[in-house]
Amino acid sequence: MFALNYITYRDKSFLHFYHTASEGLCLKEKRKGRWSDTFHLCYEAKKGFCAYCDSDGVIHILCTDDDGKIIYIKEKNLEWNQYILSEGNNEIIPVSFRIVKAGNIMNFFYSARYNDSMILVHCVLGDNAMPERIDALDTNHPEFSICDNKVYYTNEKGVLGYRDFSDSKPGVFVELEKDAYFGYVTKVEGKEFLVYRNLVFLCFCFQ
Repeated sequence: MFALNYITYRDKSFLHFYHTASEGLCLKEKRKGRWSDTFHLCYEAKKGFCAYCDSDGVIHILCTDDDGKIIYIKEKNLEWNQYILSEGNNEIIPVSFRIVKAGNIMNFFYSARYNDSMILVHCVLGDNAMPERIDALDTNHPEFSICDNKVYYTNEKGVLGYRDFSDSKPGVFVELEKDAYFGYVTKVEGKEFLVYRNLVFLCFCFQ
């Protein structure tokens, strides 16, 4: 299940990024208890976008359009710019994005349809972006998430696990449980708290 909304806080205001079928990717800002008018960021954007505000207050957004292009939108000092990171093709169709900072390097991951399969792709965000496939996802459970420089997902063999990318290069796949499907991960008291489902139970564990 992919998120359609992102809400972040910057400079004493809430920024609400959302998607509608008729208006594409939009932004509203809540300052001093009042919401602004709608600001349209990208009419062509599809719903599987991601928005991220870094420690310097810079907004980073990734989305895709009907042609499969990967579109990067950046806001710094109230100036908005849009770039095409990857031209679309009929073979690889991006579905859902995640942006994360590892050290001083911005990274992004995305799931994509490739023929009859789903794949997980990693890329360093920059002028010379070179997306690299890192694994095949379970086609029935292609969700993935990021916590503490680890990307969690279930691979095509039905094995739940993660890859560490603290050096901006995804490491080997660390298996956690077979026949298990990723649900949610967050950080609690310094440890990753993972929620997932196996063939019988809804499970919880700390990493």
